[in-house]
Amino acid sequence: MSRPTPALAAPSAAEPAALRGARHVPYWLDDPDRPEPAAPLTRDTTADLAVVGGGFAGLWTALRGKERDPGRTVVVLEAVTCAAAASGRNGGFAEPTLTHGAANGASRWPDEVAELERLGRLNLDGLVDTVRRHDIDCHLERTGELYVATRPHEVEALAEQAAQTTRLGGDVRFLDGAATRARVSSPTYLAGLLDPSVVLVEPARLDCAGSASSSASRCTSRPRSRVSSATPTAWWCGPREGGCVPTRRCSRWAPDRCCGGCG
Repeated sequence: MSRPTPALAAPSAAEPAALRGARHVPYWLDDPDRPEPAAPLTRDTTADLAVVGGGFAGLWTALRGKERDPGRTVVVLEAVTCAAAASGRNGGFAEPTLTHGAANGASRWPDEVAELERLGRLNLDGLVDTVRRHDIDCHLERTGELYVATRPHEVEALAEQAAQTTRLGGDVRFLDGAATRARVSSPTYLAGLLDPSVVLVEPARLDCAGSASSSASRCTSRPRSRVSSATPTAWWCGPREGGCVPTRRCSRWAPDRCCGGCG
């Protein structure tokens, strides 16, 4: 199948011989089951809600928009294809945090960190729930995540991180050396911090299957439809080809429950 994928830099002469002939394509996008993109916008259409961007935030906006009002017409406009940008080029895990950990959040937003941590947990639970309700085939697994300490000062840091996360409502467990090594046998592990809520997911499948779910929910997805201009009531794709999407509401960001905390 031929699918448009943004080209990356060609291999240089200094690269090992083992890499010669390899295709420079992100791992998650190099999937033979990746669906063919829908047709681009080629004529004017109308919508109650126009969403710019077919990544996680855009597709979640479309899905939630239809859930809140099944009679609403929704159009998603994407410049390339689903998962072509950051949504298909991350590490494939999602954490229940919006601040890269409670300690970092407390140091930067001490007055808001409790609410930020609560919203992060709600966000991740909403992601898992949406995937299951829409039967999105993205190999989602709630495997948890284990941080390990290999030096004595790291043991103290993990213990403090566990205590702080627990105080803010998180469900994490501090493990001593024996408990950590029982999970992953390495003589270098002195302690661990287990976060059972972390999710693994294939991000490109999440995005592309989410696009399919949006279509099944009667949201129209239009890849290869770059937005060239906008007004408060319409988006224009073009300039020479494409169309205009008069709309009652334009959105660039998901109102809730996108894939926050993804890495």
